[in-house]
Amino acid sequence: MPRWVKTSVIVLGILILLLIAVRFIGAGGDDAPGGDLSAGTGITAQRGGA
Repeated sequence: MPRWVKTSVIVLGILILLLIAVRFIGAGGDDAPGGDLSAGTGITAQRGGA
């Protein structure tokens, strides 16, 4: 297997692990995609009701 393939797989694996870690830690905050879903409030609740 060429060296560039091994390097690409390692870098991609590290990026995926970092993304998973950030999701579990919650470092993205409420502005991150899906961040408002973890708070248990929907869009209607944020806008002041139905």
